[in-house]
Order: sequence, then structure tokens, then C-alpha cells
Amino acid sequence: MDKENHSIFKQFPQISIAEVIQFVQQHCRFMDAFTHIKPYDAKDKLDPMVIMACIIANATNLGIYKMADYWKCLEKE
Repeated sequence: MDKENHSIFKQFPQISIAEVIQFVQQHCRFMDAFTHIKPYDAKDKLDPMVIMACIIANATNLGIYKMADYWKCLEKE
């Protein structure tokens, strides 16, 4: 069995998972379905970047706490 990807994939540009999530959000507004777990602590509107970070953190098994540490490092730069 060939371990390379099918040649069709060479025709498509590589994009990040964040770009895929943003594309889906633009077309179907799925993030609007999210609500705050503690409504009394909620801001007026949820931050789509925070939702995306949580989705990626959990989907990659990184976890929200490690993702938060990563964001802190990015903010310092």
C-alpha cells in the first residue's frame, strides 16, 4: 500500500483548521448556536476567536488550559 496521499490532494492549497472553521462560520454561522455556560457571567456577545480556540484545543486534544497558555505567549510577542 502506497503511504503517500492521493495525487488529487496536490491540487488543493494547504490551509489551517482555523481557516476551515472561519469559512464554515461565514457560510452557516454555526458559532451563533453557542451560549455561555454561566449566562450571568456572559458578555453581551461571545467572541468567535475564543470559540474557535476552544474548538481547536479540544479537537486536537490540547485542552483549553494549554491553549490559554499558548495565547498568553502569543500576546507577549
